[in-house]
Amino acid sequence: MRKQLLVAFSVIILACSCGKDYPTTTQVTEKKQHNNEDNTTHTPNQPQKNDTSAKKPDDVHMAKRAVVTWKEGIDYLKEFNFDELYRVKNTSLFTLEYLSKFITIYSTEVDGSNHYVFNDDDLRQVSISNIQYKPSNSNEGNITFDLSYKGIKGAKASLPFNKQTYYSDFVTLNNNVIKQKYMYGVYENLDVFLRNMLVFDKTKIIPELVTKNKNGASNSIDATLKLISGDGKETEIATIHKTLTGFKPLSDLKTELVLAHGFELGEYFGKKFRDAKDGDLLERVKLIDPRVWIGKAQFSIKRNGNFISLNKEEVSLRGENSIVTLYTPSDHLGENKDIYLKEPHFTVIQAKKEGNYLRLVLQLVAVNDESLSGVEIPLNIHLIKP
Repeated sequence: MRKQLLVAFSVIILACSCGKDYPTTTQVTEKKQHNNEDNTTHTPNQPQKNDTSAKKPDDVHMAKRAVVTWKEGIDYLKEFNFDELYRVKNTSLFTLEYLSKFITIYSTEVDGSNHYVFNDDDLRQVSISNIQYKPSNSNEGNITFDLSYKGIKGAKASLPFNKQTYYSDFVTLNNNVIKQKYMYGVYENLDVFLRNMLVFDKTKIIPELVTKNKNGASNSIDATLKLISGDGKETEIATIHKTLTGFKPLSDLKTELVLAHGFELGEYFGKKFRDAKDGDLLERVKLIDPRVWIGKAQFSIKRNGNFISLNKEEVSLRGENSIVTLYTPSDHLGENKDIYLKEPHFTVIQAKKEGNYLRLVLQLVAVNDESLSGVEIPLNIHLIKP
């Protein structure tokens, strides 16, 4: 009997020793799972809603499988203070309390299932650090930061962010200025007009012109702008695109363009019609191409109660294969450089002689390569006897 008891006691000791030296299958599996966790960012699709029935993972998985996304229904490109992070480089604002207004944190299983959304109690156990913006190209990139849960370091969070779209809202159109100007002259002198036609905070950013394209059909200018910091360091912040619209239509020339005769024009028509009988001379005047004599007229623009005299030039423009006729302000003031008439074409629609005067009505049918209708301009010519 004593011998049997000794054998049984030895078996019990051996069994206990084996349990201590060799882990169970469950322990090995759990250890392998923990060793396979890394700091790779996991970006499954954002959960469609806060699934309160989802099972909460253990602390390690809460940290390691944490995913950060922008909150649904939040216009983060307008409300998130990216400028403070990127241009000012002040990271103190970006606490978890601030970020939680814009982001959702949730944890998933390895296969991406079981979206458990962090609640307020969970968020109190979260800490973030090393927040920064990492560009992927000239316009887009990611806001990244390190996330920990209960002191357990998790995956690096990554939020997509388009800084071109964001900074585009830093520049708006000054419609009160644009509506007073003609598009073609502004386009030719955009470096003069640009900043007055935009509204921006010059303490933050300054726009500089990169490229421009005009669209006569929409009476607009597409501009690519480089934004530089307004702190004097001229650091490039972003490249944005703006379409300047709302310019004065060329049809406004019917009330602003003024044609007047001079001695040369009076003498030219005086030779032809000074001795003609009074009355309708339309058919006779129409036999003369207006291009022959319109350059002898005096052009001006009526603006704000004043008359801005225009100079006529024969110039060779970039991209043009021939010499063109151009009318621009003679005062060369920057504010008037929007006045720009290239190759104006007229037809005569009325011509009547009254004593020593030839009273014409011209129709401006084209200018700046754009066709017009209904733009009628009177021109009274004193017929000078040769």
